[in-house]
Amino acid sequence: MSWFRPHLEASLDYIQAAAPDPHAAIIDVGCGEATLVDDLLVLGYDDITVLDISESAIATA
Repeated sequence: MSWFRPHLEASLDYIQAAAPDPHAAIIDVGCGEATLVDDLLVLGYDDITVLDISESAIATA
């Protein structure tokens, strides 16, 4: 694991600015074990794909 932040506030701000529609397709490349997908779901986003080469990161996500 190279780095970790439990909540990615800056990323959430960028996503909401670029894709305010909660039905927009979003892909999190290199999702790791961060909670970005969880935070997006809380905000109402419903078309989220996570991608990582780590099996444990995918299992956690």
